[in-house]
This record gives sequence, C-alpha cells and structure tokens, in this order.
Amino acid sequence: MPALAFVDAAGEPVVMFESCAIVQFLADSLAPGRLAPLSGPTKARAEYEKWMWFGGSWMDQLLWQIRQHGP
Repeated sequence: MPALAFVDAAGEPVVMFESCAIVQFLADSLAPGRLAPLSGPTKARAEYEKWMWFGGSWMDQLLWQIRQHGP
C-alpha cells in the first residue's frame, strides 16, 4: 500500500494512504497550480479531480484482482 509520512507545518506527524489522495496532496502542496489546477470551483479543477479519482478507482480494482488471483 502506498503511504506518505511527513511532519506538517504545525510540527505534527502525519501518515497518508490512498494513492490518489497522495498524488493530489503533493501536487497541491509542492507545486500549486503547476502540476494540477489550483483548488477551487473551476472547470479545470473539476475535470482534474474527476479524472484523477476515476483513474485511481479502476486501477485499484484491477490491481486488487491481480493480487487476489495471481500467483
């Protein structure tokens, strides 16, 4: 399972899991507006989130099936 561990701006330790959430968090935190549209009620952001979560949802299902039924 992918995971991201870091210390937040308040000095609190944080551990995240969920691939799409990690990618979205990193894009928004480390390169605002460069890797993903800025957060807000825009068409660009809605399209980005729609495809980000759609891609993750079907890929996770596929990988789970391979893990369950593979060697």
